[in-house]
Amino acid sequence: IQLYKKQTEHYFITQCLCMIMEAAGKKNCANLAVLLDTLLNLLHQQGCAPVDGTNSVTIKNHNEVLRCYAVACKIYSQRVVSFLLTKLEVNQEKVKAPTLEIIKHLINSCDAELEDKKPLIVSGLKIILSEQSLKVRSVFGQVIITMAHHQYLELEGGHSLVEFLV
Repeated sequence: IQLYKKQTEHYFITQCLCMIMEAAGKKNCANLAVLLDTLLNLLHQQGCAPVDGTNSVTIKNHNEVLRCYAVACKIYSQRVVSFLLTKLEVNQEKVKAPTLEIIKHLINSCDAELEDKKPLIVSGLKIILSEQSLKVRSVFGQVIITMAHHQYLELEGGHSLVEFLV
């Protein structure tokens, strides 16, 4: 964790962290549960960092961050979803938009693990309906489209998300 502070390139650190999380999850390592909040916060900081589309290393790091979230979600889906929904309450575009991108990734990559969390996710995303930032609204539209592919919009509250798109 301290390596993120010491190094300017974070890709290899994030890649290694993801492999450690995968191994710890397979072995049901209790340390992962203890460190999860710290890891989620650390990964969220990385996920909120601007991605330079011309720098392949920053793109790779961002993809590894998303993979780390997927790994964590497959083991601790309730904690990951709660963490991300809490981050949506922060009134900053630079936090909300990346958080929505992470949620979109998890909806696509952790469908089975999120099956029983769908109502919570639909309910938790309603906070974005009144968002004024065009960037956040744009990412939120992408999330809603992703949700439609996974039958989230058929749940209670899904209608208001469809109305947001219209």
